[in-house]
Amino acid sequence: MITLRLSPLCSVTGALAIVVSSVLASCAMPNDGQVINPTHYAAEVVETDGSGHWVIAEDVGGAPIPTDDGVFVVKEGGALFRVSYDGSVTMQLYPTIQWNYTSLLPNGKKILLGTATASASGLYLMDADGSNLVKLGVPNGLYVNPGISPNLDEIVFYRDHSIGRMKIDGTNFQYIWKDTGSTYAWFATYVDETHIVYEVSDRGTNKNSIRVFNTASQDDKLMGELLSGSFPLSGKTVDGSHFLMSGIDGIRIFDVDNLTVRTVGQGRDPSYSPDGSQIVFIQGSNVVTTNADGSHVKTIAVLDSIKSLKYPQFSPDGKHVVLWSVWKVMY
Repeated sequence: MITLRLSPLCSVTGALAIVVSSVLASCAMPNDGQVINPTHYAAEVVETDGSGHWVIAEDVGGAPIPTDDGVFVVKEGGALFRVSYDGSVTMQLYPTIQWNYTSLLPNGKKILLGTATASASGLYLMDADGSNLVKLGVPNGLYVNPGISPNLDEIVFYRDHSIGRMKIDGTNFQYIWKDTGSTYAWFATYVDETHIVYEVSDRGTNKNSIRVFNTASQDDKLMGELLSGSFPLSGKTVDGSHFLMSGIDGIRIFDVDNLTVRTVGQGRDPSYSPDGSQIVFIQGSNVVTTNADGSHVKTIAVLDSIKSLKYPQFSPDGKHVVLWSVWKVMY
């Protein structure tokens, strides 16, 4: 491991310590000895055995997507790239489209993408290797945090403080939860073919609750309430009946079948490993793994405290964790 030190208060550490010009420029000391509050958005890779971590892409606009073929990132401005895990190979895909959303489906074989540009507005699916881009038949428009059912025939999405669902051809539209004035909904996801989990917030009390909607029976049930300030839904389902989320009261595993909730540790932005045996999450400046039952907690990387770390996810082979970092330098 090589560390390149640019000033007494500014350093960059990586497997190869390759620093691009934007980092060098932002870490340079002006004549008055002050650094001008720059912000960097980056995709980073951490080895799960704790042996190293490094930056593979900068100016990244959201959570990186790990696949067998590399890490997909959307850069500021909407350009989609596939980057190798060591950062040595970068390839732009579909350069004529400006993207604003990407999400790897739980099966690991498809990526859901969104765009709201005038020429290509709507939702798309592509294979995890970057091939076979197909536009879905839903109406054009901006879909916030959309999810797609496991059999790829229906989407759920957030719009206007409400949760809606429809077939991918745009038919059978239905609101699951509409903004009532006193309550509003956000962040919905499928846990299996018939269950959609979503979060509802009360504007008066600031309390949040997790609800489960059954698409077959149309039943809607309360799973539990959360402390104010909870983080959005963020975990991958493992067996079609469990999902993760985090809040100020800890990382929780929700069992949809039994409507039970249990806490497995303190942290945020949890995500399951591909085989469901481990969970990775952020704890301060640390990237932490634990067994799915909360045992064997291990810190696999300690990153700079000036970085805000978000959305860690395991690579398909379980050897790496990729995450999004927001790096602010204020001196």
